[in-house]
Amino acid sequence: MEKVSLLMKDSSEGDSQKETMIDFILSWTLRRSIQQYSEEKPILYQYCRKILGKLIGIEMTDDVQVTSVETWKQWKYIDLWANIRITCNGKEEFHAVLIENKAYTPTHHNQLARYKAIFDQVCEEYMPNTKRHYILITALDEMPAMLANECKENGYIPFCLGDLNDYEQQDSESDLFNEFWLRYW
Repeated sequence: MEKVSLLMKDSSEGDSQKETMIDFILSWTLRRSIQQYSEEKPILYQYCRKILGKLIGIEMTDDVQVTSVETWKQWKYIDLWANIRITCNGKEEFHAVLIENKAYTPTHHNQLARYKAIFDQVCEEYMPNTKRHYILITALDEMPAMLANECKENGYIPFCLGDLNDYEQQDSESDLFNEFWLRYW
């Protein structure tokens, strides 16, 4: 019997709202990277920190503390928006992250450029000194060349979900995390 994730594979045709599932899991994962969860489930906490670190390009060493993560799903059609506050050696940093995810569908109607413009306008108005990150995540095993080129043209960093999960496959203390990030899907 083929190993598949019960979260992502079923008998439905097409996307079947898989992007909504990815939005939820990503939001939850980012919020679990906050320092307050460091002792509750330490393996889960470290995994979530690594994923956040990859998305914003920061090595999550012991001197880096994530002090807050706020997320919004489907705000102005942006799949996931995250505002992150990090403290490193007493210095505070703010990061805004735009995440567009694609399960098994292509981009359409110049959406990467449109979402980036919306994101930039809000950041300029309300948080101009925030470091901005533009991310596209696909559920595919390999990034299609056309999607990678579109990301490059629009200033997005492309990831396959597998790029964010390079763990030794040790289970975390969370069945939800294990099923989504560590199992086949």
